[in-house]
Amino acid sequence: MKVPNLRHSIRTLSLSSREKRERIDPPPKRHPPQHCCPRYANKSDTPNGSRNVHVQILESSWSAFSSSARTPAILCLGLGSPSASLNARIQLAFLTETCKRLKVAHDAISIYDPIFTTEDIALLEEELQMRVLPKNRSREREDYILSVPTICFMPHCDIELYDTVLRANWSRDGLSNLFLLGNQLQEYLDNKPTTVLEAVAPCLLRVAPFLENQRLPISDAWPTAFNNISAQYFPSSQSSSIDKLVALWRPHPHEEEGGTGDAVGEGN
Repeated sequence: MKVPNLRHSIRTLSLSSREKRERIDPPPKRHPPQHCCPRYANKSDTPNGSRNVHVQILESSWSAFSSSARTPAILCLGLGSPSASLNARIQLAFLTETCKRLKVAHDAISIYDPIFTTEDIALLEEELQMRVLPKNRSREREDYILSVPTICFMPHCDIELYDTVLRANWSRDGLSNLFLLGNQLQEYLDNKPTTVLEAVAPCLLRVAPFLENQRLPISDAWPTAFNNISAQYFPSSQSSSIDKLVALWRPHPHEEEGGTGDAVGEGN
């Protein structure tokens, strides 16, 4: 089933790729917040049970990553607007299902996207009990530091944001706590020159080769919601690699942590 493109124009996002897409995209059809998650739940097992497959892969990868029974924290960035984007609604429902399966309390979820509407925030904070990061703190470095094992759910974000999260956790503990659910980072190395990566994403350039990754299959029902999404983490066998990375190289501090403006992600 072909999913219509539901991205909408956001003036605060200054990404050229987003701007080009928005010139041809129609205005989004907004959905009331209460309808965002049930739409996914009602269709999630058709036509190929992709929701269960995705959650099972995540559960298996998390078990391999975490040796303790401790439930993870969750940091979600770049989700998009659930009231305007079908992909964002599907991904949000996947996130809530993951929390249910891993027994994660919703107040352990920190979430942010600059395009969240007041309806989105009401859904996330009041109905789902998640912690929406305030706009004026969304790019603070401490909000990205992972002090406990954390699932970073970052669907289709920009390469700079992945690098920002890695930069904020450039320590043995930080990288060891990182469980990334987002774009397959190795593909950036395969498709971009090293000189470009050194300039825009030096942390990603160094980390990607060491990550274990398990790709989520593309859903027949929602092919653009999970394309190129992988569970990625440092396996226990790579603990010495983390030590070497941290000891031998340190990223240069950015003038402004977290990039420029409000551009958090590619969006959905």
